[in-house]
Amino acid sequence: MTNFFTKSALLPEGWSQNVRIQVSETGVIENVTSDTKAAKSDINLGNVSLLSAPANLHTMAFKEHWQD
Repeated sequence: MTNFFTKSALLPEGWSQNVRIQVSETGVIENVTSDTKAAKSDINLGNVSLLSAPANLHTMAFKEHWQD
């Protein structure tokens, strides 16, 4: 398991601060925790803000357009 820590991330419930993302050895996001502190073993991404991948944003925009 690899943990990443960032100051902010756009999660389904909105912008969150101090976010830890746990990623499995196969690259699957297993857990996301907000309002936490970085652990020494975390890969600290600093002041980077994380968003959904552009492909995911495009897919959702396309889906929303065609559902109207």
